[in-house]
Amino acid sequence: MKVFKYYVDVATMIFRDGQIEPLWVVWCDRRFRVDKVISVRETYSKAGGCGICYRCRFGQSERSLFWERNRWFLESEMYFPEQLE
Repeated sequence: MKVFKYYVDVATMIFRDGQIEPLWVVWCDRRFRVDKVISVRETYSKAGGCGICYRCRFGQSERSLFWERNRWFLESEMYFPEQLE
């Protein structure tokens, strides 16, 4: 199954020790709260590229949110042509 990459706006907390914690994601003009960061690790994206993967819970769903070269993207199996860069 094809996976798509969507760049998103993310509000984050950056702690004194340099740790980054995503708090909110803005996508398709909607704001989604990160309820829990499940795991953080460096890895490759199924959609291409690599970075630091934050596996996050948003309500009842889980998504991979990547920090890649100073910007954020989400992986999704759904295609939204208006959201692709």
